Amino acid sequence: MRELVGKVHEVLDINNAHISPIPFIVHGHSDIVKLSLKNYLQNTLKLSEPIILHEQPNQGRTIIEKFEDYAAQSCLVFVLLTPDDVIAAANVSEGALDDSYTQRKPLYNRGNDQEQ
Repeated sequence: MRELVGKVHEVLDINNAHISPIPFIVHGHSDIVKLSLKNYLQNTLKLSEPIILHEQPNQGRTIIEKFEDYAAQSCLVFVLLTPDDVIAAANVSEGALDDSYTQRKPLYNRGNDQEQ
């Protein structure tokens, strides 16, 4: 575990940085996983408090405006997808989902420019 933490610090250049990078957590339904990651980032990796959008004040902004404002403050993003998260079109009701729609969809990994 210490090797992993050391590698993360090396890649992010945390040991030499004056300011710790601010993580942004995008999450689904699992509060346990979200809070576990937040705890790990703060207490094990010693990063700044992660931005979790629903914990931030709206200040009269739409969700998109709020996302844009807080995402601009972050340089490190973690996206959590757990089995209880369903990917579907906005106009499809949950009861109408068939097996082909609820299968795992490939995610685009921007860092590697490859589908995962």
